[in-house]
Amino acid sequence: MARLYVRLATALALLMLLVGAVFYALERRGAQLYHAELTQRLNASIAMYVAQQAPLIRNGVVDDAQLATLAERAMIINPSAEIYVLDPQGRVLGSRDANDPELARQIAVAPVRALLDGAQRLPVFGDDPRLDADRKVFSASEIRDAQGLQGYVYVVLGGQQYAAAVADVRGGYQQTVLASAVALTLLCAALIGAALFWLLTRPLRRLTRRARQFEFAYAGRDPDARAAETSVDELQQLDAAFSAMQRRIEAQFERLQESDRLRRELITNVSHDLRTPLAAMQGAVDTLLIKQDALSDADARHLLGTARRHADRLNTLIKDLFELTRLDTGNIQPEFQTFSLAELINDVATEFALKAESRGIALRVEPPPGATTTVYADIGLIQRVLENLIDNAIKYTEAGGVVVVAMRPVASGHAVSISDTGVGISQQHLPRIFERHYAGSRDGAKTSDSTGIGLAIVKKILELHGTEIAVESTPREGSRFRFELPATAQAA
Repeated sequence: MARLYVRLATALALLMLLVGAVFYALERRGAQLYHAELTQRLNASIAMYVAQQAPLIRNGVVDDAQLATLAERAMIINPSAEIYVLDPQGRVLGSRDANDPELARQIAVAPVRALLDGAQRLPVFGDDPRLDADRKVFSASEIRDAQGLQGYVYVVLGGQQYAAAVADVRGGYQQTVLASAVALTLLCAALIGAALFWLLTRPLRRLTRRARQFEFAYAGRDPDARAAETSVDELQQLDAAFSAMQRRIEAQFERLQESDRLRRELITNVSHDLRTPLAAMQGAVDTLLIKQDALSDADARHLLGTARRHADRLNTLIKDLFELTRLDTGNIQPEFQTFSLAELINDVATEFALKAESRGIALRVEPPPGATTTVYADIGLIQRVLENLIDNAIKYTEAGGVVVVAMRPVASGHAVSISDTGVGISQQHLPRIFERHYAGSRDGAKTSDSTGIGLAIVKKILELHGTEIAVESTPREGSRFRFELPATAQAA
């Protein structure tokens, strides 16, 4: 019943059954009325014949002998006829079997007058004196003498013998054949309808199947799992598939809009970051060109140092943007190898030791140098991750603070954490610090030499290694970044 064509065929069969039942009922009722009118017309003269053969009422008394004789003659003409004599008010005065206990003593006389007066269209139905609930067609004629109307001859056309014959025929061969023919016709019509609906709905089923396959493939689910979702028909499945695709398209469109907004925001921020060092460099160079004769050697060296420092910052920003672009486009792929993570951490820490010391920050490595640990990763990319994280930790830690690079074994390999006692990151910025287009920073501010995309590079590199980076931070207390690296290729 989950198939649309099965439901359509079932609905067609039920509709045909209903229409057939209504048609059968109407046809049967029409046949009964037709037969009743034909019977009443053909036998209209029976009552008149009986009334004209002999006087049936003398002095208000029915001549039972004459009535019995005439009744036998009338039954020869029509065996189903039953003859009664009525008074003008419809009271039964006599019949063939006047002692019948089931014989009624009064019937309605209005249908008799309607038939005799021709005031009603045939067939006209009247009461059956034998207490039969069914009204039946009849023949009637007036009984008159010199004193006027004495009563009526009332002939029921379809008495007990007729009813018994109808009951016998009702379950006979003809009725069985008719019922079988109707059932066979309905069955054939249902089968033909099912076949036609199957053919007509085949394009719809094909479209539904393709939509469902696309939905499951897009969602990353097993296409065979759709076999379990057969409780609805094709239209409902198609509607569900299109609704799911609509939701995904709307979500993708929203993501595209958000990506476009972030792209514009990045361009704005990068433009500002590029403009600042360029303006500083231009100012220093212009000062040298304009006042070169009036400047002392110390002032000239200061201006050149300023230009060099901003040139370095501009170079760093351009390198970060270029690296992030290459990571996004897939031009950078990790070259996995086994190396000592402890040695790499020590090398990077040594690289930043002078910078940390110049700022009055203690840079510690845990465990101490000499510990041997191996991981399976791209040594160059992991070095870039460590450099960005340690550099950020030093930038956002004030003098007298501590930066700790720790390493410890875990189930899959080794975990690395870089923690500091710096300004921390506010909760409103924490969820977005790894977004490549996000310009916010720790405690809502950026350092003068920060590009704002270093953490985005870190996140992308670790994604290429199949791992994630986590961060914990409390404003004015510090931050802690943590990630894991596998020890073997199988773990990677």
